[in-house]
Amino acid sequence: MFWEGFQKRAYDYGNTHGPQHENPLPQSPDAPQKPAWKHPLMAAGGALAAGAGMYAALRKPWMKTQTLHRFVERTSKKKPGLFRRILDRASQGADEVHYIHPKATPPARPKKLKGITAGTSEEMKFFKGDRTIGDIKHPSLKKIVDDKGHEAKFIKKYAPEYAIETHVLDDAKHRGVEGLKKLHAKFPGRNYFIKARSGYSSGVGGGSFINSKDMHKFLSTGKISKQKRSSMDALLKTPSDFVLQPDIHIQKSPITGASSEFRVHSLGDEVVRGTGGTRSVNIEDSFKVRSAEKHLQNFLDKLPKKLKEKNMMLSADVALTPEGYKIIELNPGGLESGLLEPNYLWGKYHEPMSAIWAARGNQKLYRHIQGRSHPVSAAAGAAATVGGAYGAGRYLQHKLDQ
Repeated sequence: MFWEGFQKRAYDYGNTHGPQHENPLPQSPDAPQKPAWKHPLMAAGGALAAGAGMYAALRKPWMKTQTLHRFVERTSKKKPGLFRRILDRASQGADEVHYIHPKATPPARPKKLKGITAGTSEEMKFFKGDRTIGDIKHPSLKKIVDDKGHEAKFIKKYAPEYAIETHVLDDAKHRGVEGLKKLHAKFPGRNYFIKARSGYSSGVGGGSFINSKDMHKFLSTGKISKQKRSSMDALLKTPSDFVLQPDIHIQKSPITGASSEFRVHSLGDEVVRGTGGTRSVNIEDSFKVRSAEKHLQNFLDKLPKKLKEKNMMLSADVALTPEGYKIIELNPGGLESGLLEPNYLWGKYHEPMSAIWAARGNQKLYRHIQGRSHPVSAAAGAAATVGGAYGAGRYLQHKLDQ
């Protein structure tokens, strides 16, 4: 009774004392009305329902899913807290994260995990899943993992337009100082790099790879930097363990001056869109890397079906040159790439933007493997839906109340 009486008195007061206008109050005082405080609650309820629906839709798998395990290097023996584990799962794009001490010794047999394992070759010595990303079977694919000489021939065979000039050194021709003098004389006035055929390009024993300036100095004076001594000793003894690649002209950005060389990730026969990039994250790079992704996809499309294994992962270095895009290295294994290791970038390079970019790439990699969004991505999508739905609901209520 009180509420109906209050409505009638407010209606009468508005007509006798309020501002006069052509349109009378739209409703009779006897018509039931909702209290004003219920309007935002109704909009909020609808928005939350829409957000819950969006989260469920993003998390609903459109293919069979398994637990995705990834790994983080951790020096502390203390078990990480709940917040740290949640953060690591989000940044690595994984359902479960396992911690490995950098000095830990691998067991005789890797521990079996139920689900999918995705990590580096060293991490895979500790754990193995029902499916292991990077575990390839075809002999030709296995060779490109361990041999940059075979990798160069592989690229040239299936997509010669993307190949760069590569020479496999020979023990009979290039061993010792005299052999290296003959090798150096074949490239007068040209810059080049000498890389180990197996392992990382950073050189033997952790030393950097040897370039033409290093070779000229060594052949002239017998001296070489301490950092590159281990690589030079190995080169003098067994040159067949190395390849030589003449320097290519990589275009530079007119805006930032950064080289147009990109790290592009693929799994099986498909590039994982949006995971590639460079350590200098900027808008211009993000546009160019999309083009680099298209060219790596074109390379993958040229491979025969027998070489398109679902666990083959590449982190190819694709560079823009005056002759077009070239593949410098395929980097099979994929997760060996620092560009998908946000904790590594944050801790070793102190590059927060690159770490955030890597975490974003891992979210996309998770969706590519699992066929659904990671809980963090799904939560972000749900939050955006809640905000949009609440704003739209309040706007609609305002219009209806006028």
